[in-house]
Amino acid sequence: MNDGSADTRLVPLRGMILAAGYGTRLAPVTDHVPKPLLPVGGRPLLDHVIAGCDTAGVQDIGVNTHHLADMVAEYFGLNGPEESAVALTGYTDQLLEATDLED
Repeated sequence: MNDGSADTRLVPLRGMILAAGYGTRLAPVTDHVPKPLLPVGGRPLLDHVIAGCDTAGVQDIGVNTHHLADMVAEYFGLNGPEESAVALTGYTDQLLEATDLED
């Protein structure tokens, strides 16, 4: 039973942001800029998501990338968040399609 004297929230220490899609519904804008870097309120969408993770107490963040992944990596090289450790993951050399998978 919680008497209100302690914070009993469960805070994940690690988070994963899925940012690998092509953003086809936003084409042609996303033909040259990945959706996570599209500006929303003057900042890239990815900044808003990372800020939300920071606010929630997430300490380590993974960002899964594929489409224009080099631009996301370059963005983090220039504008990396200071409070969270961010790691980029993804398949830049190949895309695994569901039709390519065998049972």
